[in-house]
Amino acid sequence: MKKFISLIVFISFTLLTASCAEIDMQQLIAAGAGAAIGAGLGAAIDKKHRGRGAAIGAVAGGITGYALRSLAKDARKKAAATEATSKKPIILKNSDGSVTAYMVNQDANGCKKVMSETRDNRGKVIAVNTDSICEKS
Repeated sequence: MKKFISLIVFISFTLLTASCAEIDMQQLIAAGAGAAIGAGLGAAIDKKHRGRGAAIGAVAGGITGYALRSLAKDARKKAAATEATSKKPIILKNSDGSVTAYMVNQDANGCKKVMSETRDNRGKVIAVNTDSICEKS
């Protein structure tokens, strides 16, 4: 049990500090949700060694959740950089899935409304978001 707890602490610390990139709360929430789901599935699949299955599932789920949220964030930023009239979608893919994002409109304050759709690697829609992206002056 001590090894399992040490592994979880190490993985959590690594995920939080591994990247010099800007990490937002939504990315951490996605990583945590992915880790929780992965741990549950891992424990259910590996019936002989539930702790090992949970640890492996938590790592895989955390990385997947973080990667998809990061991909969605990048797609929304790129979509916000396009012209509102173009309606050209930005499509980003990785091994965990894909994100399609496009700019909907721009308000009087210069904030851009961006829609995004996240799909898993099988093509199933797992999230649809609308965000406002405001440039900092």
